Amino acid sequence: MQTDDEREELSGFLDWYRVVAANKLRGLSEPDAVRVATPSGVTVLGTIKHLTWVERLWFATNFLGEPREELDASTSFHVDDGDTVAATLAHYEAA
Repeated sequence: MQTDDEREELSGFLDWYRVVAANKLRGLSEPDAVRVATPSGVTVLGTIKHLTWVERLWFATNFLGEPREELDASTSFHVDDGDTVAATLAHYEAA
């Protein structure tokens, strides 16, 4: 895709990456979504939780002036016992 409008191009890439990220989690079982497959301990579900935090940080906090969530980049990957694939995807799509 080539365009002279940088904002349109950036928006298109963001939309594409959002769909790709959500599709990595969509359809996984709960055990697969929280399976640690990296030395850093990151999981697919934790990555989507982090991306949700990033979306909220940039758009709700930085652009709309809403209060910042009490998380930081490292704790935003944390998966709680009650986290599910469906709920995490719903929060990501809402963000």
